[in-house]
Amino acid sequence: AIGEGMTSTQTQQLSVAYNHSQSTHAPSNAEANVQVDWNETNTTSDSYIKNKGIKVGLSIKPNTSVDKIIPYLKNIDLVLVMSVEPGRGGQAFIESSKEKVEELYKLQHSYNYVIEVDGGINNETIKKIKDANISVVGSYITNGEYESKINSLKEGEK
Repeated sequence: AIGEGMTSTQTQQLSVAYNHSQSTHAPSNAEANVQVDWNETNTTSDSYIKNKGIKVGLSIKPNTSVDKIIPYLKNIDLVLVMSVEPGRGGQAFIESSKEKVEELYKLQHSYNYVIEVDGGINNETIKKIKDANISVVGSYITNGEYESKINSLKEGEK
């Protein structure tokens, strides 16, 4: 994740997301668990990853603006918007995440990535992120009757 306050000279960590549904082969352990040291001046890492047929994902924490990741979007297959501070389930959705999703959605036509949102998603907050391609829902589903929670999420999307 790229955190608030990082400078262009600091090394940043990009997680590599492996997309099973679009691959014709199973990844080796090395492919599935790749982490790349990324420096803003280094353009060879993304080529190496892409040449291996591996999808590249980038996550942004709640205090990171979309502007900070625009230089990377041409090389990214998935942008994960963390709508809570990572590390603990059951947190409330951070409202500024809605604007991030909307901004990424507007930029999406110029690039080739999907938008994923993770954190604080329930039958009400899912309405706020309708421009996202993927919603990660954890505590809302697991802290109740599974089937009714799934149905309420489907209703919330409408």
